[in-house]
Amino acid sequence: MRKLFTLLMISTTMLSYGQNQLNNPGFENATWNNEWQANDATISQETAPANVRSGASACYVQPNANNKGIKSIQFSVDASAYIGSAWIKAAQGAPFRIQMVVRDASNNAEYITNSFNDVATGDWQNISMACAVPEGGSIQMAVQARGADNFYVDDLEILKISSIENGGFEMGIDKYWSDVVLKNGAVANISEESSTVQEGSKAMKVEITGVGTSDSWGDVQSVCSSLIAFDGAPKVISYYAKVDLVNPEDNANGGFGFGYKSAFGKHEAGENNYGGSFNLSSEYRQYKWVLGATDYAKYLYAGPSLRCGPALGAYYFDNITIEAYPGAPTITSTAVTDVKVGEAYSYTAVSSNPGIGKWVLTKPETGAEWLSIDQYTGELMGTPDAAGSIEVTVTLNDGFVEVPQTFTINVSAATAIGELTSEVNIYPNPMESKLQIATDAYVTKVEIYSLTGQRVLGDYTGSKQVNVASLSKGVYIVSVEADGQIIRKKMTKQ
Repeated sequence: MRKLFTLLMISTTMLSYGQNQLNNPGFENATWNNEWQANDATISQETAPANVRSGASACYVQPNANNKGIKSIQFSVDASAYIGSAWIKAAQGAPFRIQMVVRDASNNAEYITNSFNDVATGDWQNISMACAVPEGGSIQMAVQARGADNFYVDDLEILKISSIENGGFEMGIDKYWSDVVLKNGAVANISEESSTVQEGSKAMKVEITGVGTSDSWGDVQSVCSSLIAFDGAPKVISYYAKVDLVNPEDNANGGFGFGYKSAFGKHEAGENNYGGSFNLSSEYRQYKWVLGATDYAKYLYAGPSLRCGPALGAYYFDNITIEAYPGAPTITSTAVTDVKVGEAYSYTAVSSNPGIGKWVLTKPETGAEWLSIDQYTGELMGTPDAAGSIEVTVTLNDGFVEVPQTFTINVSAATAIGELTSEVNIYPNPMESKLQIATDAYVTKVEIYSLTGQRVLGDYTGSKQVNVASLSKGVYIVSVEADGQIIRKKMTKQ
């Protein structure tokens, strides 16, 4: 694993909180030492206004040779996610480093800490750290120093996190993508982006300069990114994303993951699920996926986690949001079941939860090659080239549940229009740069469709020679209208 960022420090402007879990956090009375106890240090109450951040008192800490600090007594809290914070000020001497620790006092074993932070002499500085507590958990909070002389502590808090604010990367990319894994030899640089944004002033840019040997779309992934406190229910996560590829013909993907940590900071391998992968385009588009419930007895949920790849290029992410899950969706639309050979078929499946998840089409291996689905809009489309009945299933997968709709498409033979007065011959097959139409009839128009039903070329000049050099290699349906009759033929472009 390659670390591109330090362990997350969460900005208090990003989160909403409940009540402080600590008693007497500002050391305002003589009973303060009933809430805090010495931890290899001499501690006393400080009342000089110059050394008190707020209120009447602070805590004065004189570390011994072990460079320790102060620690709270054991206390119990509800199973949830929390953020602990403290204000620190150096008393004298050179700047030093400070660290916050939360210990699971119920088993005397598990700790979660943030990185040591440099504290400048003479200025109050806030340090903070996120953690989660399982059911029945009992914790202690500590502030300890390394290389310190003496320091002051004031306004300590352990706050229950009730929500996370939605938005972009205005507070910095490490709020969402703090710990990055590059797999299978992939090479990538991650940075803040200010010019290519969906909204606001900042986005996140992932520049993939070397693909992994597995050619996997997930060779660049985040784990344990910004803390999100769930209430046990699934949530809808969304982001806007786009990609600028070195080779526009490549496929690029971005997806969501579960990114779990254990309750006291240990990443649980095998608990990432990145089923919500989406094909990215050259324009910003919103993608929505459902993340399942959090088990506080086992995990701290540390999402949203993202993955992208595998193609070379720049991947952009913006406006990550978290919303309540509206409940399992239903498919509310009625399927279109009848179509004729040579006619464009179209049916858009509609969900009761618009925009959440992606659509999947299940169809026979043969006889339905012409039919495809837009995984974002749910639109089925294509132009059938042979009569018959086809049973298909359209499934909405939102990441939490799958909802299917099964129906039969009945393809009937094309209806001729008028009487053919002259023979029509369309050649060559395969096509190269020119398409020829040999007939004595008047040619009204020529149209060429992909097998998915998209018109890729149209000529209304009455010409019997059509330039097809711009078409990509593949199989097409050529439609010629002559003497009031429509003739269709499947042809190959080489």
